[in-house]
Amino acid sequence: MNTEDRAQLHQALLSRRQAIADDWHKAIARTGFVSLSTAEVRQRLVELTDQAMALLLTEPFERGQAEAIGASLASLHYLQPAVLGQTQEILARQLVEGLPAHQITALQPRLAELLGGVAAGFFQQARETILTEQEQIRSALITELRQGQEALRKAYDEVEDKVQERTAELRAANKSLRREIAQRQQAEEALRESEEKYRHLVERANDGICIIQDTMVKYGNLRLAEMWGGAVEEIIGTPFTDYVHPDELPKVAARYQRRMAGEEVTPLYETVLRRKDGGKVHVELNAGVVTYQGKPADLVIVRDITERRRAEEELERYRHRLEELVEERTAELRAEIAERKQAEEALRESEETARALLNAAIEMAVLIDTNGTILALNKTAAKSLGKSKGENELIGLCVYDLFPPAVARYRKAQAEKVLHSGSPLRFEDKRGGRYFDSSLYPILDAQGRIARIAVFARDITHRKRAEGRIRSYQQRLRSLASQLSLAEEQERRDIATALHDRVGQALAICKIKLGALRKSAFSTEFAEPLDEIHQFIEEIIRDTRSLTFELSSPILYQLGLEAALEWLTEQNQKRYGIPSEFKDDRQPKPLDDDVRILLFQAVRELLTNVAKHAQAQSVKVTMQRVGRNVQIGVEDDGVGFDPFPIGSHWSEIKGFGLFSIRERLNHLGGHFKITSKPGHGTQITLVAPLKREEISNQ
Repeated sequence: MNTEDRAQLHQALLSRRQAIADDWHKAIARTGFVSLSTAEVRQRLVELTDQAMALLLTEPFERGQAEAIGASLASLHYLQPAVLGQTQEILARQLVEGLPAHQITALQPRLAELLGGVAAGFFQQARETILTEQEQIRSALITELRQGQEALRKAYDEVEDKVQERTAELRAANKSLRREIAQRQQAEEALRESEEKYRHLVERANDGICIIQDTMVKYGNLRLAEMWGGAVEEIIGTPFTDYVHPDELPKVAARYQRRMAGEEVTPLYETVLRRKDGGKVHVELNAGVVTYQGKPADLVIVRDITERRRAEEELERYRHRLEELVEERTAELRAEIAERKQAEEALRESEETARALLNAAIEMAVLIDTNGTILALNKTAAKSLGKSKGENELIGLCVYDLFPPAVARYRKAQAEKVLHSGSPLRFEDKRGGRYFDSSLYPILDAQGRIARIAVFARDITHRKRAEGRIRSYQQRLRSLASQLSLAEEQERRDIATALHDRVGQALAICKIKLGALRKSAFSTEFAEPLDEIHQFIEEIIRDTRSLTFELSSPILYQLGLEAALEWLTEQNQKRYGIPSEFKDDRQPKPLDDDVRILLFQAVRELLTNVAKHAQAQSVKVTMQRVGRNVQIGVEDDGVGFDPFPIGSHWSEIKGFGLFSIRERLNHLGGHFKITSKPGHGTQITLVAPLKREEISNQ
């Protein structure tokens, strides 16, 4: 190309620079978020167009300047690699459109070098940012990059086709349209397959799942129909109020209306459903607002908790029985204290011997000398010691001869302690399969020496057995609480894993495929619905991730308790706006699974209680290793409370409350401590044992 031709071509290209810049701006506006103002972007695009035109006619060709143009283009918006293909297509088409064939042929090699340099500069500018994305996003961007390269190759082919076969443009356009229709059909088929897999997963879920829109049930799975006792077809298109127990209907309807109105409502709550046969089903509902067929709807996950409620009721019965036993024993102790006070008052008002034998308010009374000879006894003692003998027949006998050898030696040793110390002595022992509570009182003569011993004994076999039953009930309660909590956590973890591995991955694949389909859609008629579907899937992915963390935090199992508590503290600050701090001593703290789960649940419950009740300005969670134990502290600067009165708000906590924490910690060999005072904040310390085998190895 001579100088005159180059000058004419340069003037022709300059006349198009504003049109090229405008088309570039439209492409950027559709595919990326522009960080500069409209005027700034247009000015920059005009400058880049001038640079591209000058470089296209410069000898020799400088690839570095072409890469600089691509880098400048990338810096105009947040990284969206798909914009490159469209902007290059615009540049290639606008630069050659309307030119004579010989000029197009002369420009073709230089245009290919220009576009290649622009692409290289663009991707070099974006490379560092793309590498920092997460693995899933990185995979998606790589896919989009490959699609962009494919689009670039197609653009080259189209430019070459236009130069070599201008007369075949209509035929090529028809061929491209048929190829686009085939690709769209393939994408629709892939989408249908994905929807079928997702529908199969929902239909086979262990929990009931339904979608409620305008108070009507729009969708329900097989498990929901099983809970109701009928078929799925009978549920669809009916009011959801038909399946709520009348006693629970006002509460459920009110929550639904508030949720549809956009208010923040706790998604998880319990209620009662009405079966088709009139029976009741206790369920746990997890509800959230979604978009269904373009309108707001309620997505509800229904879990049958009838068995869990039965276990809780059984646990409540055990608790009531334990309280009854404690009350009975308390009444007995009060009666014993009253009787003892009466006896002491009687002993002070009468002579020592008469007070010991005649006015003692216990079951058995015996008066012996320092050698153990019986001097006097009451009828109850005579019946217990002599069985068939009367009171007078036992007087003068050695009391130790009436006991088995082992019992005689033990009781004689207790009497010798009284003789040496001169103080009363109380002890418990067992004889003939029965338990006795005995008290020895020294009796002084006129010279102040011990001359006799008054022995009082009470049969406490019934009390001992009751205490044994109480300990057995306590052990069973702790074991049941531990098993219930572990089963619930395992169930939550299984559901969270299924949501992440199945639903989450399927949705991610759908998102990637829709993104690919969107990039290949040249018509806005198909692009806009695809964008809406893409946005809807992104919302479902976010909701699924949020639900996964709410059900069971994967951080606890993947990174350990320390990382889980640090994440929990951060979430507490984000959710409730209370400045929260976590500190760890960085020492190894090996824990069994049940201990780790218990401590995580306990800290989560305590942080929730602080947010709801403490009115705190800050909260601090500390974790450290102390000997063979791990110690976790939760401290706030809130209103505080008196930890002893039953009426405090801490004792009113339902679910995983302080009583459950204490009992399960005791069951696992740990304990906890509450330090609080009204107006001076609260500090709760949890202590649990470390793994024994790993401690031994260290």
